[in-house]
Amino acid sequence: MRKVFLIFFVMVQIFTMASLLKYVPDNFVTLSYVPDIGKLYNDIKSTEIGDSFLNNLGLESMIDSLIRSQAQAYEIDADKLYEVKEVLNVAGKNWMAFIIGPFEEADKIKDYIENTGILPDSTDVQVYVEKLDNNLVFYTRKGNVDVISILKKEENNVPIWVKNTLKDSKVDMVYYSAEKGVFESYFKVYLKENVLVEEGIGKYFDEDVKEKLENILQGKKFSLDDVVNGEGFLLVNVKDGKSILDLLQVLGILDLLKEEGLDVSIAEKFGGKVFVGADYSEAIEDMLYSNEESTPPILTGYVTFNGDPKLILEDKIKNCKKEKDYYLCGDMDIAKVSFKSNKVEFNFPSDLTTTSDINKKVFQKVYKGIENIMVYLDFSEVLNNLFGLDTNSYLMFKVWTEKGEMKSHGELR
Repeated sequence: MRKVFLIFFVMVQIFTMASLLKYVPDNFVTLSYVPDIGKLYNDIKSTEIGDSFLNNLGLESMIDSLIRSQAQAYEIDADKLYEVKEVLNVAGKNWMAFIIGPFEEADKIKDYIENTGILPDSTDVQVYVEKLDNNLVFYTRKGNVDVISILKKEENNVPIWVKNTLKDSKVDMVYYSAEKGVFESYFKVYLKENVLVEEGIGKYFDEDVKEKLENILQGKKFSLDDVVNGEGFLLVNVKDGKSILDLLQVLGILDLLKEEGLDVSIAEKFGGKVFVGADYSEAIEDMLYSNEESTPPILTGYVTFNGDPKLILEDKIKNCKKEKDYYLCGDMDIAKVSFKSNKVEFNFPSDLTTTSDINKKVFQKVYKGIENIMVYLDFSEVLNNLFGLDTNSYLMFKVWTEKGEMKSHGELR
């Protein structure tokens, strides 16, 4: 029994030390970790859209052929590349590292990467590659930070939430970010009945932030009459623009956004609602198969304001061309804009409107009335047009506030 226990103990220690999580250093800012690349890949293939593009479009075989041809040129065993198991992305305040491994031929692969010039090298961003044990580390840094030395410390700073979440063998990926006493956020990704699911939580410990976060929630719910049709949609629903600016102020990022061009005078008069309907299947088909100029996605929707939007936006539309009850803004036919009550309505391009009726059906089925942000993209029409497949494929992502926390839920089918 003692021998069995010792063997088990040694195996556990070997497994623990083999994990890339041992490279999580002290004072990291964010980390994301994939414990099994092969499992994540197979779970993506289990979704309807993953299977369609990887198998029906032939992306898997194309990528495999490319990898094998490149590996052969540098006398690298391509089969060994497919045995790579883990990926860790970890960042500090002035550096970021992407670690992948283990590789049996790490030296050869490092030479290949360096000699082929595939790493970006510019005055803005320079990416370095180093071997760490039998793993490869791709990293960026500010100044002369010794990233490899930081990673080698092996201080076992893996958060408890990450450790506990990874006990579930179904989990494909975890993400964690925190600033002591200020916030903590995390999410996990896993497969459930051929749907790849994301679940996330952001917790804020600062009372001012929690108060402002709760204030954002107080928006009026959307009704079916608010829905603009299309193959997919984006909706935003918050109390108003001032509540957003108040939150950005206490988070300390409002001044930065002002420097990037945020017009506060317009933002504070935002009425809290945005709805954009989109038709994009033809644009995707053109992108994949057409050598000619691609059809742009069709966008139509509205933004609400507290007050007369024509007065609020008068400086923005003064260079637009007036046509009857609407304006043509940008390069003439880029977008048709009209003003009705407190709404700014738009069409892009100006001479097209969405035709699909998916949005109203989906809205009735999945909208709960709590969402601050929601994105839904239906891929059934795309896959039917491309491959003749009858699917129920979609991407959905939504964020809402609840009891001082930001929660998220995503699905890919």
